[in-house]
Amino acid sequence: MSKNMTRKGLAFGAGLSLVASGFVALPAQASGIDNGWVRLAPSAGTTYNTLLGQKFDLAAGFATAADNGAKLKFLVEDADQLARYDIDGNAITDFDTIAADTGTGDVTALRQVQGSTDTVVAAFAAASEIEVGDVVDGDSIAVTGGTAAVLTELNGKLRVSAVKEVASGAMTSAVYTAGAAVGDLDTVVITKNAHGIVAGDIVLIASAGLSALTTDTAATVAGQLNGYALVTAADTNTFTIQKVLAGLTVNQTSNNFTAGTVEVHNVTVNLAGTTDITANSAVLTDSIAGGFDELTDGDALDSAANMVIASFGLAGQSGVGAQKTDGTAGRNADGSFIVDTNDTDDAGTEQTLRLAATKAGSVKVTSWIDSDNDNVIDTTEYRSPQRTVTFVALASATFTTTIDTPLTGSSAQAAYVTIAPDINLAQFASGDVVVDFGKNGASTDADQAAAYDSTLKVLKATASEATGAGDILYAEAQYGTTNYGGKVYATADTTTVNIGGASNANADGDGVSTPYVLAGANYNGTNLRSGTTAVQVITDLTTMVAGATAPAAPAGVKAEITITKVSLASTSSVTAGGKTLASTGTSISYFTTSNADGEVLVDLVATGAATDSVTVGVRVLDSSIAGTAGYTTAKSVTLTWAAATLAASGELIELATYGDADDNGTHDAQRSVAKGGSMTLNYQVRDSFGAPFTAAGYRLAITSTAGSGGGSVAGFAAVTNGLATFTFTDNTVGTTGSYTINANLEKINTAGTAYAEVDAGSDLDIVVNVGTAAAATITAPTDFASTDTAKALETKAVVGGIDGRKTNYDFPYTSANGYRINGVVRSSTGAGLPGQAVTISAPAGVGLATDDESANEVLATGSITVYTNSSGAYSVYAFSNKSGNQSFTITSGSASKTHVWQWAAPAVTAGTVLALDMPASVAPGSTFKVTATLTDKFGNAVDTSSDQISLTYSGPGIVFGTLPVDTDKNGQVSFAVLLGANDKGTVSVTAAYDQSNDNDFTGTTALDKDITVTKTTTVGAVASTGKVNVGSFNGKLVVYAAGLNGARISWKVGGNWGSQVASSNYSIFNRPTPRAGATVSVDIYVNGVKTLTKSVVTR
Repeated sequence: MSKNMTRKGLAFGAGLSLVASGFVALPAQASGIDNGWVRLAPSAGTTYNTLLGQKFDLAAGFATAADNGAKLKFLVEDADQLARYDIDGNAITDFDTIAADTGTGDVTALRQVQGSTDTVVAAFAAASEIEVGDVVDGDSIAVTGGTAAVLTELNGKLRVSAVKEVASGAMTSAVYTAGAAVGDLDTVVITKNAHGIVAGDIVLIASAGLSALTTDTAATVAGQLNGYALVTAADTNTFTIQKVLAGLTVNQTSNNFTAGTVEVHNVTVNLAGTTDITANSAVLTDSIAGGFDELTDGDALDSAANMVIASFGLAGQSGVGAQKTDGTAGRNADGSFIVDTNDTDDAGTEQTLRLAATKAGSVKVTSWIDSDNDNVIDTTEYRSPQRTVTFVALASATFTTTIDTPLTGSSAQAAYVTIAPDINLAQFASGDVVVDFGKNGASTDADQAAAYDSTLKVLKATASEATGAGDILYAEAQYGTTNYGGKVYATADTTTVNIGGASNANADGDGVSTPYVLAGANYNGTNLRSGTTAVQVITDLTTMVAGATAPAAPAGVKAEITITKVSLASTSSVTAGGKTLASTGTSISYFTTSNADGEVLVDLVATGAATDSVTVGVRVLDSSIAGTAGYTTAKSVTLTWAAATLAASGELIELATYGDADDNGTHDAQRSVAKGGSMTLNYQVRDSFGAPFTAAGYRLAITSTAGSGGGSVAGFAAVTNGLATFTFTDNTVGTTGSYTINANLEKINTAGTAYAEVDAGSDLDIVVNVGTAAAATITAPTDFASTDTAKALETKAVVGGIDGRKTNYDFPYTSANGYRINGVVRSSTGAGLPGQAVTISAPAGVGLATDDESANEVLATGSITVYTNSSGAYSVYAFSNKSGNQSFTITSGSASKTHVWQWAAPAVTAGTVLALDMPASVAPGSTFKVTATLTDKFGNAVDTSSDQISLTYSGPGIVFGTLPVDTDKNGQVSFAVLLGANDKGTVSVTAAYDQSNDNDFTGTTALDKDITVTKTTTVGAVASTGKVNVGSFNGKLVVYAAGLNGARISWKVGGNWGSQVASSNYSIFNRPTPRAGATVSVDIYVNGVKTLTKSVVTR
């Protein structure tokens, strides 16, 4: 017996045991093997919560490895019995005979029946194929005599409570009882053996023909039997109808039918209303129109609304009935049930299980391959993870709506809706949630359908309403007929910043640079190094001016950033602005503003897999667009991640040898060594990003070419992680000489037997000068004089620590702002000395560079060391954030020189910091000084003009002179105040700066950020932060005052007084003592208030 047979036999035996024990209704148990071969996940979205009233679709499938010919099934654990379901997939066919859900034919008669649940019985001329539990609605049903409210209800969703079908069959005989008068109902008892008709049925009689009647005309009576009639009574072989038979005048005994059939095609629906029908009606047939549309039973998955109305497990509803564990229809006792998909093939579409709920709560769902078809998840069967689907009541849900800030002059608005707790919005149909838009308190665009945005993972609705400056727009979510979450508001955005270029260039996009990434170790101007996760994209903004140079835009200019996928690996993503672009997404967008340097910065966090690529687009708010506030056309840069390779050119550098002494763009590689001395050269092999190329299998072959003096060098240097070191000892024969060292990169072959040159002609040469004389003098340019033109300041902070030969970067300075410091190192005989190290030291705030514009230069702060060329010349460039004279020290060996050059003061509009300096408290009868200092962002003094400063003084005292209206070259304005002996109270001083020089001090816009500061001084009170003390030494009595600048400090020793105004935050006052060893009591007053009493022993 095989193992499979053994396993099957055990399962069969276990089944017998369960049957014998009476546990046939136990649910399937979620054991099984969960190894990823069987899938179960939301058909859309990722979360498992939805709102009550919504449907939730789960998609299931299985891998080829799990395909054993058995069927895929769902286990639904539903303890609260709240779930309704439907199913669709590649193994599900149309289980109904109805071709489509477009209707089942016309209703030809109906009857209204009053009861605890009002019903309508509809009669059809043929089988309707509607089933009990189906959901239908009336398709414009109308009939003379019908109650209007009932007819209206018939046009809604109704559940079928009964279906009666009796096939057409021949009637045999009838007994007639005439009514009391002509026009009254006549009674007919019709015989038809085993007819299956019951009281309340509406029968349809056709083609009736009778044998001769006793008195009346048989043909007349028989013809009036045709049509619909209500059955009032019935037994096994007879049924009674009542109908007005105009041809019947007297009672008739039993007569045989010569022809005629009877049939029943009734569908009963329950009405929602309980008061619309006040009495049963007769069978209504006059002017009847319309029919039923069947809303369930089709191939398509049913809506949640129809599912919860229909009966659970309706066979036609899903095409597959719910099963208990024992295979019978329905639920297990614990509410669980199994749905058999009939799918035995891993190929094809996923099986979709649609769930809806009649009340809030959760169900647990597992899909599995039922190998032995016993409706139990056995331990050896493959299953999916168990998923819990939760239907959240509206009362427990939180709607959150946000609205984009509208633009003045625009007619496009967008609002976004999310629903907590973590509702799966991807399964909402467009319009399930709508958004009501309004402007200035009035509704403008109501009920705008919100559709799922797969990029933003929200429901998004849009509207079109012209927006003017200052308009306040609102948005509010609506679900069903109720609004949720409240209104959210946004005020129309506008700007006064005119983004443009120099010389009044003001076309769309002028003043907006193409976005870029600063070149560096991970970006070479073309690609980002794979694995780079942090990337900053920069866009420079300028404002329109008439001059040759457009100034940087101010902080606060609004920008919209859009990041669009070009290509992302399946596990890759890009995050920026709090939003994430996944490989399955298309784009993300968010808003930001420019910084103080006029830059729009986009900080991305990315997976950075090789070949990942995205486009970053930037558009900014510009007051000149379309004559009003609008956005510029987007400019963009495409970022692509790539693996590092060996640099295509310049792959070899010597780390210490640099300098452009001739200022011609060519680096002269000159070094010097003492005769017989040792020298170490440190090489780097560059990759395509300028960093060390870490691939193995490389070396340097070192040779030399003859110069003078007979010296030579040869050898090899191993390359490890992109670095190589070569040390040699000079062997020059003569007293002096020179030779050129050549380094050539080689790579070992695949066999590992020999090296070959990598790139012919790309050798690195360094001239070594042997036995040069010592440096005696060094020259420099002439110091700055009043007739010279100062260099302009850099608007961005100077940078250092960058070697452009091994790190790609974008040159950060403006070439015209650079000042060249150059000269010659000479021997005592005046000869220029080649290969000499020259160190240029600079003050803080000054950047140094080996050239003034190239992107492969060395940048430094503090100091930089370069080597002289073959003529002994050196050269560097200085760029400064600090205005005024800047002093440089140039040193080579024992030779040194100091050089001074000047950078211009900042513009009168460059002020960013206004500080007021005045004492916290002052004594009556004293004089104090107030000073305001204006500086730019680098701390440079701003010398204003044209009344850009406003000073206001209020409080006791007299101001000396007229209050100044402009700062001096130190960026300061000051004035003095005289206080009377009896003055007291609070002094308030306000200083203001008119940044744009537009004759007001209230500017708040980007280019006119005026500054106002206010400070107060207390007259006659002690500053709470100050301290005083007293002591004695060296024959003196010493009083100390800390933190009391401007305060009057008084002291009393015995009957003697002393008094003085503190001139700084740390002041010392002393007086001689008459003798040592005496104990004296000292009282100290601050602005007339006793603050300290202390006994002091004089020393």
